[in-house]
Amino acid sequence: MSVTSIIMAVLALLPAAGLLFYIYKMDRFDKEPIGLLIGLFFLGVGSVIPAIILELLAGGVLNVLFGGSFDSDAIFFSSTGSQYFYEFLNNFFCIALIEEACKWIFMFLITFKNKNFNCLFDGVVYSVFVSLGFAAAENILYVFQNGIGTALLRMVTAVPGHCFFAVLMGYYYSLWHIRRKAGTLERRLRQNNIISVSKPGFGAALPLVLSIAVPTFAHGFYDFCASVDSWFFMIIFFLFLGFLYFLCFRNVHKLSKADNLSSFISMDMVLKRYPQATKFVSTLPEYAQYFIPPTTQQQTPQQWNQPPMNQQQAPQQWNQPPMNQPQNPPQWNQPPMNQPQNPPQWNQPPMNQPQNPPQWNQPPMNQPQNPPQWNQPPMNQPQNPPQWDQNNNNDPY
Repeated sequence: MSVTSIIMAVLALLPAAGLLFYIYKMDRFDKEPIGLLIGLFFLGVGSVIPAIILELLAGGVLNVLFGGSFDSDAIFFSSTGSQYFYEFLNNFFCIALIEEACKWIFMFLITFKNKNFNCLFDGVVYSVFVSLGFAAAENILYVFQNGIGTALLRMVTAVPGHCFFAVLMGYYYSLWHIRRKAGTLERRLRQNNIISVSKPGFGAALPLVLSIAVPTFAHGFYDFCASVDSWFFMIIFFLFLGFLYFLCFRNVHKLSKADNLSSFISMDMVLKRYPQATKFVSTLPEYAQYFIPPTTQQQTPQQWNQPPMNQQQAPQQWNQPPMNQPQNPPQWNQPPMNQPQNPPQWNQPPMNQPQNPPQWNQPPMNQPQNPPQWNQPPMNQPQNPPQWDQNNNNDPY
């Protein structure tokens, strides 16, 4: 494989990879399993095959109805109105409806009974992964046929367009899932004679139809504006694309922020309509968790995750000594405050013993008078010898 082919493949897959990562990160509440998402992506890739076959068949029928082959440019229109009508049928029914239907069928068959489909944002995640799998495969075909310029153009138009159509599909698909759960709970209330007169159902069928009708209309209008050779429709095309950017990114952020369990949302819908059923619904195992008092829910995590307020001193007794025992460790690691004089007795003499060494090296200050007593007579004895050597004054001689 040449370097050019590698670059083209990267450019073809890069926008889909970036959008997949973005949608996955926005799924903040109970993320979907990676294996399920990878499977949905490759189902989207595989949905390209039936879509191409059906598009060829539908395009052939349409060309026969209009008296020629559109692909070979042998078809001529008697008026501009017939050209627009042809483009309308081709883009809305032969392309948009077939592609969105193929993606929707693959998504629905895998996820509508899946146990992981339990949150509001899940429908958006499923539809985007299937649609971007389709967009990635389609983009590779277009890029390798038309070159890098097509890859750069479709990077900001067609591939994000498939993602935007999927966001619309996923929103209504999740809404259908929630209303379907609400309808199931409503029938359960009727069966247990909790409600005697049932109002009209929650209309789960309508979101299911809209989950394929709305993206088909958006996709068809996108392709129609891009196919008609007119500056006016080209301007409309870019305005509509900008509107899709704004609408879908805003809805993704809103749905991600409001994401919650579908069972809770559906229960809330039912209890707003039938408030008298609150007591019965609170006894159902799948809904009992939503009726725990808030104060109990706040104290229970605290007791398991962190010690209560009256037990904060217990970890302190094991990790560090209590406040009344800080003096014990210093007795082993360092001498107490009343014993710092012992080491100086071994290393250096104490302050009260510096006079002992001078007693051996030099005489003390109070003993310098003793040697003169042995070497010379004392000062009071020089008078005695004259008393023995000369006569007393009282001697008669």
